[in-house]
Amino acid sequence: MTRRKIPVDIVATMRLPRDPQKTLKLDLATLTWSAHNLDRIGHPHPALLDLLEIARAVHEFDRRQPKRTTGVRVKQVHVTMSLREPARWTSAAKRELSAVLRVQGNAEWVFDFTKRTTRATSADLVFGGGEWEKTTPKKTAKRGQAIENVMLFSGGLDSTAGLATLMEQADTTLLVAYYARNRTKQENIAKEMGFRRLVQIGSNWTVSETAPRVGGQFMYRSFLFLALALLFADATCSKSLFQFENGPLALAVEPLDLYRITRHAHPLVHRHLASLFKILRGRTINLSNPFLNTTKGEAVKRLRSGLTRDQFKRVIALTESCWYLNSKIIVAGQPRKKNGEPCGACVPCLVRKAALGADDSAAAVDFSNGGGRVARDPVVRVHYESYSAFAERLLEKGFDVYDFMESVPAATRIALGAGGEMTPAEALAVYRRFAKEWTRTYK
Repeated sequence: MTRRKIPVDIVATMRLPRDPQKTLKLDLATLTWSAHNLDRIGHPHPALLDLLEIARAVHEFDRRQPKRTTGVRVKQVHVTMSLREPARWTSAAKRELSAVLRVQGNAEWVFDFTKRTTRATSADLVFGGGEWEKTTPKKTAKRGQAIENVMLFSGGLDSTAGLATLMEQADTTLLVAYYARNRTKQENIAKEMGFRRLVQIGSNWTVSETAPRVGGQFMYRSFLFLALALLFADATCSKSLFQFENGPLALAVEPLDLYRITRHAHPLVHRHLASLFKILRGRTINLSNPFLNTTKGEAVKRLRSGLTRDQFKRVIALTESCWYLNSKIIVAGQPRKKNGEPCGACVPCLVRKAALGADDSAAAVDFSNGGGRVARDPVVRVHYESYSAFAERLLEKGFDVYDFMESVPAATRIALGAGGEMTPAEALAVYRRFAKEWTRTYK
């Protein structure tokens, strides 16, 4: 018997002189999900399963783009796919969905949804699809203490520091993690810090050999993670969803125009996703980043305060930050390192070092002590030089909020507008505190 396909067609128009189109054909029937510790979580609503599969399709498209170091850019993406409940995806819902992706990838996304008539997908089977089951006090009592907060947990330094702020609420907090190679590390961090409720999700998509090879820009990766967390926030009737990311990274102000910083926890991403959730489910959720006005160094201080010295060292050793951790290169080109060793020269490694100082894990390059012969390579130094110059500008005596706002990307300028989560002055202040951490470490 032939397996029935559930097609997802993605057509991308590129920002090139002739705007050629690139097509990616996917089949949801070949997407498999894996889950750990799903017991007694509850049943997700079909609309949230639809959101999760949309996000996974976007992620697969993103994985199959050329690396961000190339000049290849996407202008528009047209997605056609079937959903369980397409009627919920009104024009308002599509606007919010497209707005999230516009903020994250600077491209226009257009969606055509139809009614799905085929069999259940892996998402239905793994996440316990079917009729929506509302949580009641009686059912909650059977499952144990009610979950009040859902937290998106990556196993990185920021999200681990975020755990320290919620330790007193550990029994009522559900951690939701998407894992690749770091599932055991995520488990060990959560256990070390007293969080017993951790759901870990993975997925794999069998894609045609004719599809573009994986390079990866990863501009939209957090859309998948947040969609997953929203699914569990809805299933547990939680009122709050937290994503912890230090302010300078979340606000995504580039040190130079050539950078394309990911907007994983950008305030506008949270704002549009919260609006989308309200349209789909008819209720409000508090989707926020408690570290928006916090530097990475300040987040680390919170982590230190919640742990003993030995615990802190054990937990830090388990966290991962490096872009090139599972590679043998340092940034690009000839310089090499061991597979699994932090490079020390990518942006996450450099900012991590500025936050941790001597407590950081050993890396292939350490600019805080000169770094040796490899650190003199111009390619290896590219991010270090860019951020050093950025820190100098931020700390110049005459550099004020008007100068700062001229260098802020449009999405962040909107987020810092009237009624936003931060004022421009507050944003500049957090960047200046970051610049001081940088100069203390590397000067």
